[in-house]
Amino acid sequence: MVLKNKVKSYANLQVKNMYKINKKLHRIDWIYSEYANVTTTSLSQFITSINDTYYSNSANLYSSRFVSDIHREYENMFNSINIRNKINMPYIVDIGGGTGFEYDLFKRFSLKFHHFKYIEPSKDMMGIFKKSLTKDKIDKLSFHNGHFSDVVDVIKEEPNKLLIINSALHHIIWLEPMLDDIKASMKAGDLFVLGHEPNNNYSQILMFIQKLIRAVFSTALLKRLPFLSRSRKNDVNRWNSINEELIKKGNINKKMSPLLIRRIIDYGVGYKNDWMKLNIPKEYNEGFWNAEDLSSYLGSDFNLLYYRTYRHIGDSRGNWVIEAINRLMGKLLKYQGTNFIAVWEKRSN
Repeated sequence: MVLKNKVKSYANLQVKNMYKINKKLHRIDWIYSEYANVTTTSLSQFITSINDTYYSNSANLYSSRFVSDIHREYENMFNSINIRNKINMPYIVDIGGGTGFEYDLFKRFSLKFHHFKYIEPSKDMMGIFKKSLTKDKIDKLSFHNGHFSDVVDVIKEEPNKLLIINSALHHIIWLEPMLDDIKASMKAGDLFVLGHEPNNNYSQILMFIQKLIRAVFSTALLKRLPFLSRSRKNDVNRWNSINEELIKKGNINKKMSPLLIRRIIDYGVGYKNDWMKLNIPKEYNEGFWNAEDLSSYLGSDFNLLYYRTYRHIGDSRGNWVIEAINRLMGKLLKYQGTNFIAVWEKRSN
């Protein structure tokens, strides 16, 4: 199945932001040179410190998201590829497991597994997940507080694997080494599930429609008024705390805007086009990847089994009008949502 024949984009603006494989200069290089205390902080320390500080102040937000539609899309995918027959009792590798969404997902749909390896670099996110577990859930579950690259050699000989990354690949700054590790860890018949990632082919026409609908049918505009929103005040305090901690630790030499921090954390999200407000020089922009780029990089040894988008006008957050419009547009424009789920199968070793 050729991905480019399935994914059609209305977004002319995205053409100039196509991802450039193995580009030497990246957006993060410019950000580091502008904001880091380069005499005491290396680039990797800069990135790690921002991530650690952000999640220590924000981890609780990730366990209270609206996920009903994500569950529905996963259920559609599981049924479409007939996952119980496709891979029986898999060794699951959960890369960037966060607060445990993927673990709960397999439990929710009663998908049995031989073992579940949870991998998460953030101690705060892992801590929230561990607190949510009951004693009867610990069986067949192991933890790794670190990166996927740490365990590739450990898990690559395991047969019947299912690797899953949900809402995490867009946090990865250096994409190619991550994909290389995924390829190296998989055997013939193994599955790679990538879910709730940004569709950077999202149409700017739909983005305009999304903002218009949200202005009419949600409280989006009201929440921009500081005196009407307690959450907005909490957000300001959170961003201030993040900056203060980073300055105190000597990692940055000046305050960073919330948008800049968000674009470091959600590094691979480009369809919103708000990154353009950061005025990053053109030579430092490596572009933003989409599912077609990933399929191309994985190569001919990987077969795309499933691809579909959803949230055509964004996260409904439980708003029934927006959710109804998302469902309708999902039937009319299968490949034009803001997020996607894709599944690849390794064909040969």
